[in-house]
Amino acid sequence: MAAQLRMALLASESDRGAQQEAVRDRDAIIEALRREIVRLEEGRSNHER
Repeated sequence: MAAQLRMALLASESDRGAQQEAVRDRDAIIEALRREIVRLEEGRSNHER
């Protein structure tokens, strides 16, 4: 029984780690998109001058 619980715990920890990595990846993509929006808006406002 303890071995089964350990296996379940390891699986849960592994899944949690994968989810955290996915969140970090998503956050990095969001930040890259925000920077790109700022860059494009700055370029557009410089072009309009």
